Amino acid sequence: MSATRPSSLLTINPSICESALKGKSMELIAHMMEQLCPGSCCCCDCSIKTSDTERVHHAAHMLVRDLNNPPDIMEIARSVGLSRTKLFSCFRQMFGLSPFEYLRNQRLQMAMQLLQDGEVNVTQAALMVGYTNLSYFAKAFKSIFGMAPSELRKSFRIT
Repeated sequence: MSATRPSSLLTINPSICESALKGKSMELIAHMMEQLCPGSCCCCDCSIKTSDTERVHHAAHMLVRDLNNPPDIMEIARSVGLSRTKLFSCFRQMFGLSPFEYLRNQRLQMAMQLLQDGEVNVTQAALMVGYTNLSYFAKAFKSIFGMAPSELRKSFRIT
């Protein structure tokens, strides 16, 4: 016999809800800007060729395809046909982050989602997204979201 939790019993900390909504809003705005100006970088005064933009998007996809075991940056650069330097430069212009920062943010976003879903504990979430050092995971998580992963986990409780 499996127990189910009615969604009405889930209590969510309002500040976390607000932060999550702000983050999703920013994602939607960025997506809309990309739709209005496809193939170019609308957020800065840069001149990235459309072909390089496509290559960098492909590199970003490759980087996060397996968060637990991402490919080497040189392997990605070769695969998309860019030098490591060009990949880093275009990546920073397009995303405002280095590939490593982008990967870290994607890992932490996924960990946050796993913790919010409530199906895994903090250790499991960290391991699932590729962190083996739990204290480093907690420090990185807190630097991005302003709270420890254990605090987030506690805020999603059944009443």
